[in-house]
Amino acid sequence: MPIPISLESLLQEMVDFESIARWPQAEFTCHQVSSYDRATVAPDRPGWFANNDFSNYLRTETSSGRTEQVLMDAAGPGALVRFWLTAGGEKDGILRIYLDGETSPTIVFNGFDLLRGNLSGVDAPLLHPHPGYSNKSGGNNLYLPIPYARHCKITWEEKSQGQRYYNINYRSYAPGTEVTTFTLPHLQAARGLIQATNRALATSPKQPEGKALGLTRALTVGKRAALNLPAGSHAIQMLELKLEPKNVTTGELEQALRSVILELEFDGKVTTWCPATDFFGSGVGINALQSWYRTVDTDGSMTCRWVMPYQKSGRVSLHNTGKVPVSATLRVITAPWKWDERSMHFHAAWHHEAGMHTPPHRDWNFVQIQGRGVYAGDSLALFNPVPTCYGEGDEKIWVDGESFP
Repeated sequence: MPIPISLESLLQEMVDFESIARWPQAEFTCHQVSSYDRATVAPDRPGWFANNDFSNYLRTETSSGRTEQVLMDAAGPGALVRFWLTAGGEKDGILRIYLDGETSPTIVFNGFDLLRGNLSGVDAPLLHPHPGYSNKSGGNNLYLPIPYARHCKITWEEKSQGQRYYNINYRSYAPGTEVTTFTLPHLQAARGLIQATNRALATSPKQPEGKALGLTRALTVGKRAALNLPAGSHAIQMLELKLEPKNVTTGELEQALRSVILELEFDGKVTTWCPATDFFGSGVGINALQSWYRTVDTDGSMTCRWVMPYQKSGRVSLHNTGKVPVSATLRVITAPWKWDERSMHFHAAWHHEAGMHTPPHRDWNFVQIQGRGVYAGDSLALFNPVPTCYGEGDEKIWVDGESFP
């Protein structure tokens, strides 16, 4: 039986590495509402690349004599899982979150500002400011999950003027899913768990328990090296790799690193074929990264904490497709895994294109996925010789045959 969805269950899920490797007990789909330019209608219609992505709302309505712009209006059961906003100009007004059809808001924020509301004390990283928060336009992010049983509506009462940017991500659960609606007393009761979640998310994860395997190889040009994992139902808990190209100049280093391919094979099927530095989130060369699932250190050590289960067999391979020898040190930690109908194999796709030019505007399709699964995230590495461009663009995700992303 699926456990009821609640603030506590969602917080626990956030810091459970293994949860991403099993199909959710309470099935859901992810959705987003945002201030995107409403001239964006369809790929074959004018306005598909329109970029006035601010101060656009679902509708305007009047409530208790005040005018409110509706940002989100979604039927439950569901849960808010991410709320980002920022603004240009004065931020005088009130944000309100109404749950389950109540006429009084459950959560109120002063200004277009998630830090100025009755979620004070949630703290970072679940609630944190943008680096530019100290100026008037700086925004902030909320990752505190806010579940609701029947309905969620978010509005903005404007009392000044300026550009308002937002995007809100939420889950929609299947009808009949049991959800405990968020309340402020519930928030107070969960303070200890919230603080523990913040500490876990802000701290470098500990090395998982399990069996350590490894190999050290001099990968000459065209050389492959493979590490067979324990037979039977197990899961990779952590994967570490350090690559050291031999006799290369500074200009050759990045290409030599990116020419080593990481290949993962589970139960007889290759599920990942990806340049190693891209797989670990480093992109072109070694770029320091500290995140929940991946770490890249300045000394070139790269760590991945995605949990990757298999039922019968697993293998990690390295392939040097470059022009210079590379020394590779690989370490993998595995642990027994109970394989069931909810277990999922880990997949990673990689797509690259060189010599791109804009204008004209274009969509760049970086992945197309078939079958049942959970889309866990992506990394985009942009190697741009133009210093005044940082790669602005709109990400568009279509799920299960949608006509609009």
